[in-house]
Amino acid sequence: MTTRTLRIVLLLGLLLLFFGGSYTQARELQRPMPRPQTALVPTIYINQSFDSPNFPPANWATTIITATDTPEPEWTHVTSATRPTAQPHSGAGMAHFNSYSTSNGNAARLSTALTPTTTVLRASFWYYHSAIFPTSADTLLVQTSNDGQNYTTRASYPRYRATDGWTQYQLDLPFASVGQQFYLGFLGISDFGANLLIDDVVIQDTPPIEIFGTTSNQGCAGDTLLYPLSVRNNYPNSQTINLNLAPSAWPSSLPFNTLTIPAQSSRPITVSVRIPATAQPRTSDQTTLQLSNELVELNQAIVTNCSLGHWLDREDSLLAARYSAVVSADGALFQIGGQGPNNNSPALPNTLRYQPNTDSWQQRAPLPIATFGTDAATLNGEIYLVGGYRNGGSTTTGLISDLQIYSPTLDVWRSGPNLPTPLAYYQAAVLAGKLYIIGGSNGNNALASVWIFDPASQQWTAGPAMSTARAFASAGVVDNKLYMAGGTATISNQTALDTMEFYDPSLNVWLAAPNLPRRQMQGGDAQILDRFFVITTGYSMPVVASNSSLIFDQQTNEWSEVLLNSSRYGAEADSINDTVFVVGGRQFANNTFTMSSRNESFQICRFVLTTATPTPTNTHTATATVTNSPTNTPTAITSPTNTNTPTISPTPTNSQMPTATSSATISLTPTNSQTPTITTTPPSSTPTHSPTATLSQTPTTSATPPTNTPTATQPIGLRKVFLPLVGNQAR
Repeated sequence: MTTRTLRIVLLLGLLLLFFGGSYTQARELQRPMPRPQTALVPTIYINQSFDSPNFPPANWATTIITATDTPEPEWTHVTSATRPTAQPHSGAGMAHFNSYSTSNGNAARLSTALTPTTTVLRASFWYYHSAIFPTSADTLLVQTSNDGQNYTTRASYPRYRATDGWTQYQLDLPFASVGQQFYLGFLGISDFGANLLIDDVVIQDTPPIEIFGTTSNQGCAGDTLLYPLSVRNNYPNSQTINLNLAPSAWPSSLPFNTLTIPAQSSRPITVSVRIPATAQPRTSDQTTLQLSNELVELNQAIVTNCSLGHWLDREDSLLAARYSAVVSADGALFQIGGQGPNNNSPALPNTLRYQPNTDSWQQRAPLPIATFGTDAATLNGEIYLVGGYRNGGSTTTGLISDLQIYSPTLDVWRSGPNLPTPLAYYQAAVLAGKLYIIGGSNGNNALASVWIFDPASQQWTAGPAMSTARAFASAGVVDNKLYMAGGTATISNQTALDTMEFYDPSLNVWLAAPNLPRRQMQGGDAQILDRFFVITTGYSMPVVASNSSLIFDQQTNEWSEVLLNSSRYGAEADSINDTVFVVGGRQFANNTFTMSSRNESFQICRFVLTTATPTPTNTHTATATVTNSPTNTPTAITSPTNTNTPTISPTPTNSQMPTATSSATISLTPTNSQTPTITTTPPSSTPTHSPTATLSQTPTTSATPPTNTPTATQPIGLRKVFLPLVGNQAR
């Protein structure tokens, strides 16, 4: 090879090496890069609890907007508050606007600045509502601004509410500009009422994928429950989401396996879960809805509970009111009196009758004395209504002690002997043919007193007082015992109780009973099957209005829960033929309280009905001949041996002493290899469910034992589990 040829070869090799390496590098750059994974944990820009006395905090400002006189409106830091009396929602401090001391219309803004990295922000905060000065419209406005000067109002929250307490609010702010400064303001406006309080302000990114809807529900064994959910895509572009359900014990299914959601839009999906027919009440199962694609992975638990029953909507009452008396009589339900449409309204004179067979309401003879805050009970076919308020308000004004008696068959009211003292917000019950008025309020204090009315003597007498003073409580008579649950021991600052006690008339004392699962007051009450004590709706701070019905099983001493279709308090309830109805009350929706005419009924599951009152029966009996007569109530005690002879178990009635005869009928519980041995027991003067026999000889039976063992119907054992409150209300 010549030198020239060698040079050419080397040059070509160098060129090939250079261009080949460049091509390889280009191919590497053209490989698809992995898409970045978006974390579901949002960025938190503001998390302020106002705990430091240095106020306003860093990146916050206060600005007086309107000041007509002194003192000027202002936002300050406080560790506790008066007018209203309140403590911080968390930590050592809270932000305070002086509505109480500054004039009507004066306003000041508390604001903060941030620079978001997303186009959607979510703000949440806790706001204190108070019941004092109900006519003063002190208001909090939530506002936003892009320049810190010109603000736009996004939401308005009145300060007044019938019940004091903290409420959490949340709103999305889809108007932030990425990378540009953004302002959030809280504008307090005084109406010379009570002060405004806020705490725990959080501003963060909105999660990229969200699931909305009820993810916990309950039904009877054999029911199929549907969970209508909504999946939202907060990304700026369309997303295709893969759907899957994790394995679960109870069958569950999806309508499809993929879901395409346009940018910043929502799409529905329904999950189906079937409760097996063999499931027992108070059991539950969980499946998990799994959403995923290249960007996200999100799991949502779905919990299904096997319940004692469920609530159904019925025909609404003709009247929207709270604190009515609701009572059943003559196969119908009656709603008597009440208050509406607001806190200061006078009592209503209505007597309304609901016929469950036609699902309809009718007007009946009005009350002679209109009243609210009463309870009613049916005694000897007539409805007894005692005391209550005639006027609105929470003082002793208009508090009465009158006894009003109604005949459902004649549609006539008449008067009876007055209660010895004016009362309201008590509980009424009938026990052993007498009317009991338990607890309540005298306008200033909750009471532990018990008054008993005897219709035969037409006299009131004092009964044994409860261990705890209770107003706004719930009462029920189950198994000849009078239960009193929840309520409040104070009137001025109503704090719900979670205790329960019962009155045993045979001992004439009050005894402790299992506590409620949580604090509860202003709920309705009823009983089912002489076994279940039901407390419907009510409220327990910080929950303002509840859709919970708590059910106490007297046989097992267990609580469980079944949710109504609406949230209410101040409603009343009673049962007709083992169906509970709850009527009226005060609803809370869209940050507004309204009087309700809602009527719902509780249907107990068929499974519970078939096992609530078991009656044991034996399938095999034999007759034995005895050489002497038993002298007392007999029971056989067996000692097994290796022969095939039945076990003898005589079972007399519990209401009278047995009569001795020359022959006895003996219930046999045979086995394959047992011989009974009869032992003697000293006579007993009181018959029991487990009687004892005195026999001097072993009887000779004429029965041939069968090869199988007879069984008796028994109640199915229930797990001691309380089903927690389900729902998505932030309170």
